[in-house]
Amino acid sequence: MSIGRDFNDGNHIIYVNGSYDSDDDIGRLLADMRNRTTEGFNNKELEDSVRHFKVDNEGRENMSEIVENYAKKYAEDQVKQGIEQSKLQSIKEIMKNLKLTAEQALDALGIPKSEHQKYINML
Repeated sequence: MSIGRDFNDGNHIIYVNGSYDSDDDIGRLLADMRNRTTEGFNNKELEDSVRHFKVDNEGRENMSEIVENYAKKYAEDQVKQGIEQSKLQSIKEIMKNLKLTAEQALDALGIPKSEHQKYINML
């Protein structure tokens, strides 16, 4: 069933009732997704992939590396976002308290000219 709404975020999301239980393609796929083991899948390729990443040493090491890299990237993004928000707050405070324009506040904080437009857009 489609609700016909577009979120305009570039994603295509399909919601499925996870408790759906039938002997059709979707039912078998959902049964595989609910499988808590690494055996007995309807889809052997999916079973092999799950076994590779959860049981085989090489696969577990690969998955650990993937998760570690994701965590590092996520942490870096969060730090970058925190720094940007801190700078933005400082810009706002300087503009308010010293009655400066955005450009003057950016210059006062030593923010490179190449970044000025980004912060002006964030104001």
